Amino acid sequence: MILFNMQSAPKLLIFVLFSIFLVSTVSALSYKVNTTFDVNVVCINAGYCSGTTLCNTSIFSPSGEIILQGVLGTQATDLSFFNWTVNSTQSSNLGQHQVGGFCKDGSVTQIIDFDFNITPTGLELDTAQGILVLGLILVLIILTFSFLLFGLKIENIPFKIFLTSIGALFLMLTIGISLNIVESLMILMGVFSSTFVALYRLSLILVSAGGIGLMLYIVYMSVKQFYSYRGLLGDGDD
Repeated sequence: MILFNMQSAPKLLIFVLFSIFLVSTVSALSYKVNTTFDVNVVCINAGYCSGTTLCNTSIFSPSGEIILQGVLGTQATDLSFFNWTVNSTQSSNLGQHQVGGFCKDGSVTQIIDFDFNITPTGLELDTAQGILVLGLILVLIILTFSFLLFGLKIENIPFKIFLTSIGALFLMLTIGISLNIVESLMILMGVFSSTFVALYRLSLILVSAGGIGLMLYIVYMSVKQFYSYRGLLGDGDD
């Protein structure tokens, strides 16, 4: 008898201004946090397992907490698989969950032993893809600070508005990509603790507030330039 997972992992597409990075993942199962989902197992014993097969399993959180204990799986009407439902209150822990149990079809017994991950987005990145995404974020950070630095230092108002606008665009793009992906990498790859993740979230909030201030500054400079061209501002006016 053979047991295996029947769900493939999703794909993550990341689009960046001048380049398109396709990050596809075919690793372990992953589900979105605080959602209801089914964990499915295909049971094969010289064909699909019979209707008298019993599949009993338990699911454990990353900390070892029991989520499901000794629960019999529900067999599909066509006998092709068994499933266990994890509800939204049971899927609140991020990280790798362990599934253990057995299926018994007559005299044949097989152990169930696999894991799945719960992530903020339901997407999962392997190590190589994680390095790619972190590298992309680093490039975006460098571009952001470069455009903002030159934009704030340059005296020519039109160029100042243009460069700071591009910098603000990259800033928003960096925050958007970082918000969930970096958090997933930190937790799933065991790079940082949950406390660090909380601090990272706080830093994103502060950066976002700075981004709003930057947008207001761009609006101010644009209005100032508009009035200057119309001759409504004197040389000494701010």
